[in-house]
Amino acid sequence: MRRQLQIFLGAKYRFSADVGRFGFQRTSEDIEPCMLLYDVAFRAGNVIVTAQHCWTEVNSEVAQFNPQGGERISFDGTIVQYYKLNSRGLERIDYNVGHLANLVLESHPYDDGLRFSEYWQNVKQSHLFNRKTEVVPCTT
Repeated sequence: MRRQLQIFLGAKYRFSADVGRFGFQRTSEDIEPCMLLYDVAFRAGNVIVTAQHCWTEVNSEVAQFNPQGGERISFDGTIVQYYKLNSRGLERIDYNVGHLANLVLESHPYDDGLRFSEYWQNVKQSHLFNRKTEVVPCTT
């Protein structure tokens, strides 16, 4: 949980973070890309607020920026809340950064990580992405 972000809910800040890896999430209509950010930080007055990691959506501006794993980036973002299920299937509220905009490359990694465009192209060619998914109820 990123409770330290809760008091900033809805506020917009300038963040910096390391791009970790890319993934996707299923929605009721589709599969949407997301990315894992590490060492997320922003300044709120005289305080630097950090989160060890968080997942965030890949919107059109992020996709056009085409981040690479290992890069340090800065961006404008908003603290948002979302619901997730814990390992027991119970719903919990958590907080992350959303609505990323004005992305800037701060530093490039020494090794070449995967670019978002390459990852997403691979996902779109997969059987998982191209098959129609049905929700199968769990009957126990």
